[in-house]
Amino acid sequence: MGDASFDEQIKTLVDTPFDFLKPGPLEDIGRLELEMLRGALMVLPTFWFYEKTTRTLFTSDCWGFLPKGAADASPLRTPTDDELSSTWVERFLSKKFDWLASIDNAPLAADLQAVFAGRVVDRICPTSGCIIEGRTAVERLVGQTLDALKALAKRPRQSVLEGWNYRPKRT
Repeated sequence: MGDASFDEQIKTLVDTPFDFLKPGPLEDIGRLELEMLRGALMVLPTFWFYEKTTRTLFTSDCWGFLPKGAADASPLRTPTDDELSSTWVERFLSKKFDWLASIDNAPLAADLQAVFAGRVVDRICPTSGCIIEGRTAVERLVGQTLDALKALAKRPRQSVLEGWNYRPKRT
């Protein structure tokens, strides 16, 4: 219902018919089979894409926290346990998605589990940060994200401006 209403609003505003991309399989691109997903863990209204042949999940603005070790280093990383922990994921999510604190995150967790149900994912490609390579790392990240969502639900919401001083110190 929401998609149909949105489609009609746009058509009425611009007086032109539109064909919007909707979640589901897209036309194959060569040997690649691309599927569009609507992941709920995002800041902007973006889509995630899953490519079946290479088992790659493109996650827009989610999970972009793994930096390159050096400017000339590969953006492809298999993170160590120190680089990928529940604490680290929770810290990232609390800064990127501050609205996750003190809310019922069960629907987001269910959505995340649904994205991975029946899909084998060997790498995650966020818009920023390194590509997270390896099925074990991906599975660990998903588990840690689910743990982080539970922890954030129990955390009181803090002001996004807490600790911020808009008046510069005079020297």
